Amino acid sequence: CLDLVEIPAPAASLDEVEAAWLPLVRALLGPGLQRLWVGSFVALPASERCGHQPWHADAPQLFHVPLPPHALNVFVPLADVDLDTGPTEFRPGSHLVGGESEDSVALCSRAGDVIVYDYRVWHRGLANRSDAPRRVMYFTYAKPWWRDANKGASTAGM
Repeated sequence: CLDLVEIPAPAASLDEVEAAWLPLVRALLGPGLQRLWVGSFVALPASERCGHQPWHADAPQLFHVPLPPHALNVFVPLADVDLDTGPTEFRPGSHLVGGESEDSVALCSRAGDVIVYDYRVWHRGLANRSDAPRRVMYFTYAKPWWRDANKGASTAGM
């Protein structure tokens, strides 16, 4: 097992796992992209008093002009995620300059699905109202020149 929540160790290497989405990530970020982060999070079952995570973007707009993505997140749920387990809710178009829509979509998914989104998209984790923890792996990629000023430096060229 990998940790205390008993996630089984993957049978494949990181390179084999990433092969499923790296062509898309490379197409969006271009050559020389870097992997900034690989990690996981666990949303434990919440009491009725607990609310949803606050809306946030992982990074702000750059220069406040329309630009293609400079960083992407990839979420891979390790168990099925439905409305009871608290999926991630997104505000489509919020990564665009002037994209302040209040519309949102909560992405339910199956274990092993891949969710790729722009680092600037506003999102939040919904409260887990089930009896089971919600486990998700995440990968963050960026253009070679970009550093996340909100987090420490940990980069790997690809």
